[in-house]
Amino acid sequence: MLLYLSLFTILLAIVLLIYNKKSNSNALFLALFFILCSLFGIAHYFVFQTQDLFWTAVFFNHFVPFMFLTGPFMYLYVRGTLNKTRKLKIKDSWHFIPAILSFIGTIPYYCTPFDTKITIAKRLITDFNSIRDIDVNLLYDAGESFVLRSVLCLIYVFFSGYRVILYYKNNRNLSQHQLLVVRWLTILLSATLIITSLFLMLAFEASFVKISETITNGYAIYFATGVLYFIMTIALLQFPSVLYGIPKKEPKKHKLKKHKKSLKAIQIEAESKSTTNEELVEISSKIEHFLTTEKPFLDPQFSVFSIAVALGVSETQVNHAIKNGMQTSFVKLRTELRVAHAINLLQSITKEHLTIEAIGAQSGFKTRSNFYMAFKEITGQTPTEYIHQE
Repeated sequence: MLLYLSLFTILLAIVLLIYNKKSNSNALFLALFFILCSLFGIAHYFVFQTQDLFWTAVFFNHFVPFMFLTGPFMYLYVRGTLNKTRKLKIKDSWHFIPAILSFIGTIPYYCTPFDTKITIAKRLITDFNSIRDIDVNLLYDAGESFVLRSVLCLIYVFFSGYRVILYYKNNRNLSQHQLLVVRWLTILLSATLIITSLFLMLAFEASFVKISETITNGYAIYFATGVLYFIMTIALLQFPSVLYGIPKKEPKKHKLKKHKKSLKAIQIEAESKSTTNEELVEISSKIEHFLTTEKPFLDPQFSVFSIAVALGVSETQVNHAIKNGMQTSFVKLRTELRVAHAINLLQSITKEHLTIEAIGAQSGFKTRSNFYMAFKEITGQTPTEYIHQE
């Protein structure tokens, strides 16, 4: 099970990289974290649960230096998600020191001929306990490496958890999206904490008994790890909007002056507006396409969050695109689209079978009064006056 979940998570991580490299580079850290965890699961499967010489030789020890980055990548993702920090700073370089030292110590093994590695693989398959006698690194043996990696990851889990707790304490009035992100980070850190603790227990057990016995007795732990790994990936797929972090609070905006303008005129103005920001143009285009094809504004619960989830961008990006790319506000845009839909219904034969209240409801308005008020604001007439005018 761990093998298939690992392969599935690698595919998920690749999707994250492809679809978020422009809109949210912070997702890179999460994708790399998932990839490294998956590589560990795959390596563990081939080295300890199969007798395939080739793949055992491929996965044994080659990726160990990179495993020292699981903790740092997780921490950088959590930090970036909470603080909207997407770029590494010079002072962040110390996070990579353990991995660099491990890589340097592993260079002699990298330079070992593959035939020799096949021989090592045979030795492992014949007797797992021989792993303690194999020179895998100039600085430590395989057992010490496993403990060091687990302890380091555990330290990063605690520091990341401290950041989440601190953020929650300092921000009591959280929005729905902010709470969703905090819950996702809690799931991620809790699962990682349990998985790391379980494997650390195995590492300490291996210090007192034969490794083969530890592996045999550890299948329950492997199963639990697979379940927790599954929970992490499913939680991410269930709430993809958490990838885009917590938007920064924007300064209060002055209320826009009311003015009468047709929806078509606004669309022409937005299309003709020149801009050099490719991301702004791209998101604005996606929003317009989404509104035109899906008509989500007909749902009374339609909000900025609805667009953000559907397009896989943050609420801040949606607001920015609507304001600067489409030259309007979300509330005004939503009202104009609903009124335009109501006008289409009033002009069609459908009006003969529907009351004005029903037309308002089908256009996304919650109440009759809201429908009348919005309709008159846009057209200068009430729906009843509009019908009689025809």
